Amino acid sequence: IQGYAELLAESLTDSESLQMVNSIIESSKRLTDTLDKILSLSKLEFEGIQVQKADVNINDLLRECYSLFISLSNQKGIKFNLKLLDTPISIVTDEKLLRGIICNLVNNAIKFTPKGKVELAASIYSSNDSNYLRILVSDTGIGIPKEKQDQIWMAFRQASEGLSRTFEGTGLGLTITRKYVELLGGNILLESEYGKGSSFIVELEVGKNYDQNLENKQIDFPKSEERLNQDIKDGKILYVEDDEYSRDVVVRTLSKLHFVETAASAEKALEMMEREKYDVILIDINLKHGMDGVQLMEKVKKIPYYRGVPLVAVTAYASETDRDEFLSKGFSNYISKPFVLSKLQKYVKEIYDNSRETD
Repeated sequence: IQGYAELLAESLTDSESLQMVNSIIESSKRLTDTLDKILSLSKLEFEGIQVQKADVNINDLLRECYSLFISLSNQKGIKFNLKLLDTPISIVTDEKLLRGIICNLVNNAIKFTPKGKVELAASIYSSNDSNYLRILVSDTGIGIPKEKQDQIWMAFRQASEGLSRTFEGTGLGLTITRKYVELLGGNILLESEYGKGSSFIVELEVGKNYDQNLENKQIDFPKSEERLNQDIKDGKILYVEDDEYSRDVVVRTLSKLHFVETAASAEKALEMMEREKYDVILIDINLKHGMDGVQLMEKVKKIPYYRGVPLVAVTAYASETDRDEFLSKGFSNYISKPFVLSKLQKYVKEIYDNSRETD
């Protein structure tokens, strides 16, 4: 639905029709976001998440999260400030969980701030012979009444409040965020005054020893549309998908930039690979007839030419654990459905560019 609506919006000139189509797109995004959060919460409560710790450069992670939301803040006319650590450090933690914590808090801050500013900042402080990382997300938004501050951590609680009827939401984001913080052994605090804004503070113990000798590497920020369209017309993509509508949306989206062919089954895809050489192969995980996506990927990797070609898992509402599993099985990347068209174009281009650089 979202894919067709975005394609339709590109061709409309009538303002009233465009407004209605944009409403469909926004409604689809909210539904997708709700389903993602429900699945994440279900995973946390019934299956659990394995914490996977490694060295994480905090300033790099902050820049990455900032780059994900600067466009949204600009659209709302809100200032979004970023304050990095004075000295870049690396700590041992789960990068995916920490990224989820920061992004959930920033997303909430922008959502509930009609005007003013949002700030993302980090600092290090010492207490009781140990060191702590403090991440602050503050806003000048609507704030939270004192008598309701304990309720915001409860799943679905916002949906019954007047607040969420003005500002869309399910109340799941903060529930998930708190559970992520607990998995990392940290604390999350709230300071808020109704009508003046809120501050969420995440504190994680980093111990006495952490790496301060890091180069302050620059994260790649989103590329412009002009750069996106350069020098990629010769790319050949195969999309293996048994759903007719999904195939149609992807072809309409990517054919502007690439040569795209589709296959409705794994068997058909293997036939096509015998006569054509593709630069990127997108494979839906849940192929319903014959081989599934994982089985197809395993067969494709045995073909000499395709051992170095990106094989991308296409998944619907995949949790972090599911995505890690796909990558561990041999896929080089993954893309989640439903597709946001602009992100799909940029993502496929990045995969294509990276594969050419390693040739």
